[in-house]
Amino acid sequence: MIPLLQRFSALAGVAVLAGGVALAEAGGAVETPAAPGATPSADTLRVIPGETVMGVVVQTTGFASRFAPDHFIHLPDPDLTLVLDPQRPQEACFSGEFWVPDLVADDPELRSRLDVRLQELGLLDDDYDDMSDDDRADVRAAMLSEGQLNAAEYSTIRIESVEVGEGDGDPFPWAGTVALTVRGVTVEAPFQADLQEEGDRIRIEAFARFLTSDFGIEPYRAFMGAVRNNDEIALYLDLAAERR
Repeated sequence: MIPLLQRFSALAGVAVLAGGVALAEAGGAVETPAAPGATPSADTLRVIPGETVMGVVVQTTGFASRFAPDHFIHLPDPDLTLVLDPQRPQEACFSGEFWVPDLVADDPELRSRLDVRLQELGLLDDDYDDMSDDDRADVRAAMLSEGQLNAAEYSTIRIESVEVGEGDGDPFPWAGTVALTVRGVTVEAPFQADLQEEGDRIRIEAFARFLTSDFGIEPYRAFMGAVRNNDEIALYLDLAAERR
């Protein structure tokens, strides 16, 4: 099997997005400061841990890529700070900082639940293949290794909104720029987002695309290039929040 972030590089690890959907296992996120740029009328919302997913889609390419599974790397229970006035979403801001060792590779239940949605969004080309527990453990070890996320030296990943504005319309009426910091390198990328309000609850679905090479991570390749990771990864977020 092909190692991940070595085989399917870095999440954001992150952050991601993001993410989208319910998470497996609890993570010990780093305490995060309040998001910058909050307006007086905006609310600081409580992100609902069991209903929020932030993760990264990593796909393989090459003529033998059908033998190498694609991946979803996620952060359980991401501790995000979200400041939002639903009447003025363009003034929203969010941020979070997370421990790299908390990242989970290829949770089978989560992959199964996200499979169709990620394909609908164009973030995943084909159904996720089944993986054994040993394969998932190998992927995670490779992901945290020195040549990939290098968790021993760079223990945190950070995500932060840069700007939010109107997008092209349905199904994602909002857009903006998100900054992701991996291995000490900060990269900005455009994102698309949708916001739904139901009483005191808010749901946000968003995604952005990054190149792993921009973080100094060389996409993994094997068998003389017959299988290799896509340089492009997709950060996916499905966030549920409520007013405090």
